[in-house]
Amino acid sequence: MPLSGKKKVESRISIGLCSNMDGNEKLDPIVINKSLNPRCFAAIDVSKLPVYFHANANSWTTGGIFAIWLKAINLKMSGQKVLLLLDNATSHVNLKLSNVHIHFLSPNTTSHLQPMDAGIIRNFKLKYKAQFVQWLLDMVTAGTEEKKLDVLSAIRIVVKSWAEVRPETI
Repeated sequence: MPLSGKKKVESRISIGLCSNMDGNEKLDPIVINKSLNPRCFAAIDVSKLPVYFHANANSWTTGGIFAIWLKAINLKMSGQKVLLLLDNATSHVNLKLSNVHIHFLSPNTTSHLQPMDAGIIRNFKLKYKAQFVQWLLDMVTAGTEEKKLDVLSAIRIVVKSWAEVRPETI
């Protein structure tokens, strides 16, 4: 419940993370926003961002967005043999790809047995929160505490936080 006189913040993004088994190769995060062209992107070439950026009305991963991401990963992994482990989320489509083989975990698999849920996402979130608090402190120090976190700033925090997740954690 929002505080009296305060408006509930409803803007959010979805983030997807992927790495190889030993953590020495982490793919660029996938970031899904409500808008494909937010104002903060006015002077930005979105294709140059260090993320796979997509949009839909709810900031959710859809089957279509996931298929686009899979095809991009398949192209990036050209000449390699990759096994991608996925849970049974409805957005996780099963495509036949040349370099990436998809294996779906059993529907009743506990989240603790899913590789990314084994502490990797938690570690990323802790790093994201620390980076966000630092961003807030920087805003207060600069006297711009009314500034909202825009999508571009959030993407920068996501990228930095993912880079800080160590292979030992993965």
